[in-house]
Amino acid sequence: MNLQKTILVFAVFGISFQFLTAQIVYPKGIYTFYEDFARRQPSDTTTAFDLKPSANQYNVVRVYKAGTTKRLKRNFAVSDGKHLYVRIKKVRQKFPSDDRGQMKDDGNYCIKAEQLGPNYIYFEDYFASGASIILGGAIAGSASRRLKGVVFDLKRFQFNLFKNAKDFKSFITAHHPEKLPQITAQEQQDGRVKSIENIELIRTIITELNTEN
Repeated sequence: MNLQKTILVFAVFGISFQFLTAQIVYPKGIYTFYEDFARRQPSDTTTAFDLKPSANQYNVVRVYKAGTTKRLKRNFAVSDGKHLYVRIKKVRQKFPSDDRGQMKDDGNYCIKAEQLGPNYIYFEDYFASGASIILGGAIAGSASRRLKGVVFDLKRFQFNLFKNAKDFKSFITAHHPEKLPQITAQEQQDGRVKSIENIELIRTIITELNTEN
């Protein structure tokens, strides 16, 4: 093989390898406990299950024992070999104390992870401020319900819910200050609504953090 062809082969396989290693792998199975999830080792690889999507939210599924109507409700996460689904009710129990004031619906469902590393697992769900519910009742709580981003740091083994724009900025300041100019530019563009998190900006920055060396 001549030098030109050799360089081309390495270039093609190098690009492919970089793409393939951009995400971590969660083997197919049931992750009963948080520790199984953190180790990326399923505790149950024999129980077959079906994932039934929600009609109301694109990234929500409910887990059933295969071929039955029996719900599987106690696992921390499940993987179909391609996608990871985390049980939000269990994840909330692992939030830092200052994130636990965010309220969730009582539904016992799983959320599809949008990104699988290599630095962060990222997913989204709807949360409402607990303070708004206490002070303003159910109507105020419903009005404050918004789609928010959540990351699991694969190096620190920590979950982090981005409650609002200020909270996300604090996270970036602490861990990735090189991304602050993007937030500043977005703040100038958003103006008065800058206190509300810009979910598109969060997605963009987390994607960059998962693809940059």
